[in-house]
Amino acid sequence: MTARVASRVAWGLLLADVGLLVWSLILETGFAPGHEDIVFLYGGIGLVLGYGGVGALIASRHPRNAIGWLFCAVAT
Repeated sequence: MTARVASRVAWGLLLADVGLLVWSLILETGFAPGHEDIVFLYGGIGLVLGYGGVGALIASRHPRNAIGWLFCAVAT
């Protein structure tokens, strides 16, 4: 895999993770109003942005480094 393809895949995974996070927040708050779990909200946002962002940065700059791809996988 070339560095350019790896970069696009890594950032695409982050974008997909953020989209799934937004979709899960809509489902969580839409069907059960008043029963939002604050730990889920902050934990999910922190996990996706933290692990996904760091994973995308590492994987896009060093595509052969497994840690970046592992961080991307944890965020998913």
